[in-house]
Amino acid sequence: MPNVNRYREAFKEKYNMIGMAGFAAASLATLSPIPLLVGVVAEAAYMLFWPDSSYYSRILKLREGAELLKQRQKMRADVLPTLTPDLRARYQRLEQMREQINAQTAEGQQWFSEAPRKFDYLLDKFLVFATKQTQFTQYLISVHDEVCGAPLPQPLPKRRDVFALDGGKSGISTPPVNTAPALDPTDPKMQKLIDETQQKYTRDQQEVTDQLAKEQDESTKAVLMKRLEILKRRAEFLTKISKTLTNLSHQLQLLEDTFGLINDEIRARSPEQVLEDIDDVITQTDTMTKVLDELAPYEQMVNRIDNKSAQQL
Repeated sequence: MPNVNRYREAFKEKYNMIGMAGFAAASLATLSPIPLLVGVVAEAAYMLFWPDSSYYSRILKLREGAELLKQRQKMRADVLPTLTPDLRARYQRLEQMREQINAQTAEGQQWFSEAPRKFDYLLDKFLVFATKQTQFTQYLISVHDEVCGAPLPQPLPKRRDVFALDGGKSGISTPPVNTAPALDPTDPKMQKLIDETQQKYTRDQQEVTDQLAKEQDESTKAVLMKRLEILKRRAEFLTKISKTLTNLSHQLQLLEDTFGLINDEIRARSPEQVLEDIDDVITQTDTMTKVLDELAPYEQMVNRIDNKSAQQL
């Protein structure tokens, strides 16, 4: 378990609690402190040797593996249905490649014991990044519809559902099963949509700036200045989201390419080279995760604004 306190875990073990309770009960039953003193000595010896023993380390490792597997299965069940059919298929191909890699390394390659957990980590990151790609794509489309007044034909979720955060840094939402195709971030149509929205923001800002230059009433000026500030912030957020969306698209492809490369070369390359490739990609995914964490306050701001707007309707 990451950063687990072995001594705390050993102290909380059920058999340790039962043992201490037994010594205490015996002391009360006999009205003698001797059983309690024996229990204290036994507990001291237990805490001195058991938490650092190799056997207890294996127990903790097995528990960690079981807990991580449970979390992964829940995450997969919650998130996979929310992705577009294309992203679901891509994720399932990665799972198949992982099984193929496992099969190729089943012949006594002890070094590979480090790799499965790293592959699982990358699979989890694929789900996180794919979810954010779907959310950001839907957000950009919905903003385009709102700002430019030109809705696309496919049905889209209400904007307040796009950034339905779960309170964690990952920001994963769990809307209903996604069956509608979405524009790929690399599709020229997507870039055209972003450009049109950004251009509309630019025109609106210029219009408000011109109005400010002519306005004499101070209260009206204050309103116009606030509107100009909001337009600038929305334009900045749009730029942040569009850049991140492009990076997410490349990051997803990097994960797929890495799984494919390792699957191709698992027998031809040294264990050190394979693990180095995996670690390099993990470093890249961690960098992308930090970028998403930095965007979280903006997402929450959008979610709050849209929720207030919805309540006023």
